[in-house]
Amino acid sequence: MVFDFETGGLDCQKNPAVELGLITMDQITLEEEIQYETLIKPYKSISGDPLVLEQRAFDVHGISQARCEREGRTTEEIVRQLIALFKKLRPPRDTTGLNKPILSGHNVMFDVGFLDYIFKIHNEKLSDYVLSNNGQIIAWDTQQIAGMAWNTSGEGKYNLGACSEKAGLGNFLAHSALSDVRITADLLRYFLRSFRQGKTTGTVSSGNSETKVKQREKIVSNHKVRFQF
Repeated sequence: MVFDFETGGLDCQKNPAVELGLITMDQITLEEEIQYETLIKPYKSISGDPLVLEQRAFDVHGISQARCEREGRTTEEIVRQLIALFKKLRPPRDTTGLNKPILSGHNVMFDVGFLDYIFKIHNEKLSDYVLSNNGQIIAWDTQQIAGMAWNTSGEGKYNLGACSEKAGLGNFLAHSALSDVRITADLLRYFLRSFRQGKTTGTVSSGNSETKVKQREKIVSNHKVRFQF
């Protein structure tokens, strides 16, 4: 599952998440299966304190608290919907926990922090529903993968725009949660296909040949679908 938050600042305990976007990908074909996006109504910290949307964050994404209040879902509703989604994605006979959904993103632990905190507000443990080890979330970070694959260094080399350009994925609308998620998913596909082909640099095929791999018993549709709650 590739996901991204737009937030009101850098501290999940002081600043709110204002928008969430996510898509799920089939682990074999890498095709998109489910998409979900929502604005998030203003909420309070675990201690009951108001969370602050900082001006510099608003200047980046332009999402106001008034818009979130008007158009958003409550965190309680979002947590309930995500738990339903995580359960749907997990094979029914998985007793080991090794087939729980894998969280993925660009600089993903930043977003994991916000998601984990929102779950805690409602007395839920995120690690109960996604891949983890002794309570520690295991996630795929395309920013870290880029560093390992391209072996470059320097400040700013691995931001999403730079990685997208290096991978030949084109331009995108940055700082919109679902737009960021889509380009991150494309970047993740790029690396996974590259590794499958034994490459770590250069251009790799983005065609449908990968989907001709022997698939699981369930045939995955190529059409994008929205998760219905």
